[in-house]
Amino acid sequence: MNSPPTYENRQGATSHIDVTLANELAQGTVKDWEVVQHATISDHNLIHLKLTNQQHLHIKQFQSKVKYNIRKANWERLRSDLRIPRPHEWQLDVNDYAKQIRNAPIALRQAD
Repeated sequence: MNSPPTYENRQGATSHIDVTLANELAQGTVKDWEVVQHATISDHNLIHLKLTNQQHLHIKQFQSKVKYNIRKANWERLRSDLRIPRPHEWQLDVNDYAKQIRNAPIALRQAD
C-alpha cells in the first residue's frame, strides 16, 4: 500500500481496513483520496477526498419546497425500505442499494 494506514491503535497495530464506496453515478467524481494521519483522537485516521463537479451528474432541482404530511406516512413501509440487510441477505450490489436509499423519500411522498 502506498498510503498510510487508515487504522492505528496505541499498541502499534495498523490496518488499511476502512474503505470508501461509491456507486456508478459517483464514479470518476472522487479525486485526491488520501489518509490524513493524527487529525483526530480516534484510532481511525481521517480519509480526505475531493468531489469534482461532473456534468454527467444530473441532480434534480426542485422549484418549490417539498412538504410531507407525516401523519399519513406509512412508517412500517419506510422502516422496511430503510432497513440495512444483514450480509447473508445481500442480493443486490452497491448501486442497487444506492438507488433504494435515493428513492426512499418517494415512499414518503406516495404516502400523501
